[in-house]
Parts: sequence; structure tokens; C-alpha cells
Amino acid sequence: MPHDLRVMVVTSALLVMCSPRQTKVVPRDDTDSSSDTDDKIDTDTDTAVEDTQTPIDTGPCANFQGQATPAEIAATPRADTNLEALARSMGTTLVADQVVYDRVVQDVGNIRSQYPDMSSITYFEADDGQVLLIGADSATFANMESGKYPAWDCPNALYEMTSFSVHSFYAQLTFEGSYEMELLGSEYSLLPGVDYAEPNRRVGDGPTICSTEDGPTYHYVFDNAYGDCFSGCIYHDFSYFTTDLNGTVTFHGMWSNSISVTPPSWVQQYGQC
Repeated sequence: MPHDLRVMVVTSALLVMCSPRQTKVVPRDDTDSSSDTDDKIDTDTDTAVEDTQTPIDTGPCANFQGQATPAEIAATPRADTNLEALARSMGTTLVADQVVYDRVVQDVGNIRSQYPDMSSITYFEADDGQVLLIGADSATFANMESGKYPAWDCPNALYEMTSFSVHSFYAQLTFEGSYEMELLGSEYSLLPGVDYAEPNRRVGDGPTICSTEDGPTYHYVFDNAYGDCFSGCIYHDFSYFTTDLNGTVTFHGMWSNSISVTPPSWVQQYGQC
């Protein structure tokens, strides 16, 4: 083979070997839209799920577990705070149960309507249900006042603390809702630097309503107490009622310690609250 021809063949072979690899392009078949449809369905589904998801609280209190849910906290205080306290006294939770509260409002309303003498008797609350008295050292009080006490940030937020003030030897926390303050106090007393946290208890005694849940039957004893109630009330006139799910009121009798020293069994069972 002539020298020039041999050079030309080798050069051509090198050009073929060093040329970029060509990718075969397959024309899109517009008639086959299954892939596009699947993609569109997947995308829309993902978007729908994301739109309906509840936002996740990622703040510093996201994992705080209180004694009531935010929904329960939002329900208090209720329209009748006195009967809310009565309903709360029937349970063991921080906030009154809504079903119990509704039943108590219905029952007490029916009793007062049918027996007007009971209208002036209300539930005597041992405390106001909204104030905690706190004892702590001066450094802890100073940090609380200056906003440098993060230990209580989460409970204060959940329980809707509305005001805080320091007095000579104690501090006072006020909350928006109506709570079982003994339970709330037991929680706040565990905070660092806190010596005690207790309800703002009332002094003395007075007329009251005792209520007991017994399945579908509710027992009510109206205690018309009088006579030196600042020291605990001397005289008590008890009236006993029961109600059923339909709101029917049944009167079972009354008893007064001013005319007899031996109370009936229902006073001991349902009239001591």
C-alpha cells in the first residue's frame, strides 16, 4: 500500500475513535401519556397531604406535657364559674369535665327553678381557682421579675398565666382559667428555687352545694349554713335532691342540726364536701 494512502487510513481510524459518543434520541410518543398522568397524580396527592397536615410545634415547649390539653385549657373559664368550680370538685383533674359541667348547670338550674329557696345557695369554693401563692428565695423572685426564669415559661404559656407580682415574702401568679389549684400548686412547687406553691385559700365557711356523681344519677345536697361562718358556721339546714339523665329532680327531704343531733345517712354520704 502506498505510504500516503496508509497515513490517510490510520488518520481516519483515529478520528473515529476520538469522536464523542452519540446518544440516540427517541422521539416522544405524545399518545402515551401514562407517565405524565402518574406524575401528575403523585404530585397532586403529595400536595394535598401537605396542605392538610397540622403544623408541628417545634418551639422550646413542643414536648412539654402539662396536666391538661390546650383544648381543655381553652374551655375555661366557663360562663358560670361557680358551677364550674362545683363540677371540678367532682373529679380529679385540673380542669372541669365539660360533660359534668353541662349536667351540673342543667341540674342546679332545674332545682332552683322548682325550689326557689335554693336559689340563694351557691357552691363555697375553698379558693378562687385562679391564683397561686409562691414562696421562693430572693434571687429566684428577681429572675422571675426580670424574665430570666425559663423554668416556668412552658407551664405559664400552657396555663395562660396573666399576671405576676412579688410581695414582701411571697409572689402571686394569676391565671386566665379556673383550675384545681392544689394540683397546679403541686406542679409549680417542683420548679427550681421554689419553696412552695399553694392556692389562695378563702377564710371561714358558708352556704354551699355538695354534688356526687353516681352513674346516671347525680346527688345534690344544698347546705344553707349560717351563724358565725367566719369561724366555720354553727347551723346547717340540709336539703337533698337527686337528678337523672332527663333532668328530672327528686326531693328526698331536709335535715337541720338546729333541731336534731342525729343526721340521716344521706347527710353523711352526700352532704360533706
